[in-house]
Amino acid sequence: MKVGIVQQLSTKPLKRISPSRFVAMQQCALREVFAAAGNRPLLPVNPSARVGSIIHKLLQDVGSGAVVQDKESLNAAWSTLVSETEGQMKDSSTERFLVPLRANVSDLEVRRIRAIHRALSLKVFGSRVAGKETKAQKLPVGCEVWVQSTNGRVGGFIDVAFESSTGIVICDYKSGSIIDAGTGHNGTPKDEYVVQLKLYSALYFETFGFWPIGAELLPLVGEALKVVIEPENCVQILANANQLFNSVNARVAGCSAGHVDGLNELASPGSERCVHCLFRPGCPAYKRASRENGMESLPDVIGEVAFVNLQGNKRYQIGVSTVRGDVVVRQLSHGDGRHGAIEALQVGDTVGIFDVQFDSTRKSATETNRTTIYCLS
Repeated sequence: MKVGIVQQLSTKPLKRISPSRFVAMQQCALREVFAAAGNRPLLPVNPSARVGSIIHKLLQDVGSGAVVQDKESLNAAWSTLVSETEGQMKDSSTERFLVPLRANVSDLEVRRIRAIHRALSLKVFGSRVAGKETKAQKLPVGCEVWVQSTNGRVGGFIDVAFESSTGIVICDYKSGSIIDAGTGHNGTPKDEYVVQLKLYSALYFETFGFWPIGAELLPLVGEALKVVIEPENCVQILANANQLFNSVNARVAGCSAGHVDGLNELASPGSERCVHCLFRPGCPAYKRASRENGMESLPDVIGEVAFVNLQGNKRYQIGVSTVRGDVVVRQLSHGDGRHGAIEALQVGDTVGIFDVQFDSTRKSATETNRTTIYCLS
């Protein structure tokens, strides 16, 4: 993680919308456009999310039969996935300081145990390539079943499609909580997951001409949560996805033609959305919102450099003048290459110090394991 000048992020028309990203695109289309254009994230992926991806891949491999369903094989597969993930992180300028995962994910061992336990209880359905068909309807079942709209604009892989006594059921693996925290303990699934499964159901129908009779969310711990599939509602969600595809690509085409204001129209800056965006250092809408209202609840310090000091403990201290007042960011690493070019900052430069830990006054902040610094001048 080093100070650098943020280059303008590239944009290009979407090839398709994935059901797993549809709700996120509704919330902020620009974030998805940046990702689809192949831009490298400007901030590190949360190491906990990395572990979530490892768990999801392990369950996929078990369900498809690629990994033998015994503890020795599962533990070996887990170790391989962790090693591969850490190798990818080491190649990232923003994530190499988050290796090893065991030092940055406090519940890693708990999640490994839960993942192994869930993997041991999974049914093995076979891969999409070697998958079978039902005798009655000749419908594909198995793991990683590809489905897409007839126009190809919406598509993705269903984790599992299996045959029940009454018809086809689709299932999605989830490594985190699947319950909407705002509904208490009544077992209501998160809306984004419900929309995802309904969109997959519509795509299954468009691909194979037959509706799933139901859908399930399978968490790491606990029973699968059923989602009711209503074809009319699913068709409407697919129509919304197609409409979003068209409107986003029209905006992107306008930006390519020099109408840069279209980029801002794709963005929806807000604390709940921006805090999870790995492109916010290069997002013009986020920077404008930060200048105008400070985006107070986000863990970022954006403003003009007032001073840069190297302390006696070999840690940097940076003073920043923001729209909400002066902030001092303390205990910034020195000498490990993480903020190697920090001394290049000049008083008066616009700086962004992302993912810090504020104190209760928000006048002082300290470095976290994901703190990243960019010169935004």
